[in-house]
Amino acid sequence: MASPSFQRWLRQQVCRDDAVGDIARDICADRCLAARTVRGILAHMQTHHSPCPAAVEALDQAVRTWNATRRHRGEDHDHHSVL
Repeated sequence: MASPSFQRWLRQQVCRDDAVGDIARDICADRCLAARTVRGILAHMQTHHSPCPAAVEALDQAVRTWNATRRHRGEDHDHHSVL
């Protein structure tokens, strides 16, 4: 199962007016992504939604931003980027 922290963080990003907000809205609207890992989200997108390169980059940017937030809070490990 995906880290609840990433899912919670992603849901908090839906009001952003950038690529991270766009991908957050798309992922949060897709019910079948609710319990997937970060890599599982990418695999699902590629298998079922044929994402454009910008969508994959936006997910990667979201993961990098989330990791930076976690490092700032002193949490241990990063989830690797999706690219």
